[in-house]
Amino acid sequence: KNSEASLTIADFLTRLNRWDAEHYLMIARQGYATTGFGQKQIVFLPLFPLVMKGLSLAAHLPLERAGIAFNTLLAPVLSIGLYKLARLDYSAKRASAAVLLLVTFPVGFFFAVGYTETLYLTLVVYAFLFARLCRWWDAGICVFFAGLTKTSGYFLFPAMLYEYYLYQKKEGVAWRWNALTLLAPVLALAIYLGINQYLYADPFKFLFYQRTEWHRQVVPF
Repeated sequence: KNSEASLTIADFLTRLNRWDAEHYLMIARQGYATTGFGQKQIVFLPLFPLVMKGLSLAAHLPLERAGIAFNTLLAPVLSIGLYKLARLDYSAKRASAAVLLLVTFPVGFFFAVGYTETLYLTLVVYAFLFARLCRWWDAGICVFFAGLTKTSGYFLFPAMLYEYYLYQKKEGVAWRWNALTLLAPVLALAIYLGINQYLYADPFKFLFYQRTEWHRQVVPF
């Protein structure tokens, strides 16, 4: 019976760690490869595999469970952040409805599997929450780590720039040192390009694999 139970759990975890999750697991195990099949995994950013690796070592968990455990624990943090962000503009009832819709949406199961969505969305929500509260250094930290989680994090730059403009307009202040936090996405991008340069002698190598292996490329809106 114990053997059957362990096989069932293993099979369940395997089903949760499919598609992109398999690539993050491989990166967490062996890092970015410079030859063979693993080369194309450079399109996946490093923060989530690092988090999985760190939690696995700290809690003595298999990597397959570490990613799922991390996302499961982080989901309530995301919900709290979204509630607080919504409360800045709406009633408690509407803020609660926003959280309920988030966790019950048909693709809400992504928050409990080995994907980056939970980490990325948590960082984005708190980035906007801290920006609205004029906690610019905290917002910058969130944006920086979002840029090391998914490439779409770099597009937070114009959003944060606009939030800072609204802050200046509301408070009637000029540019301050805290405006340096707006460079957080640029710093995250520079680190990612540096990883590409170090491994493949080409800072934009990830674009090649995005186009040839994942059939994606940057195009105008």
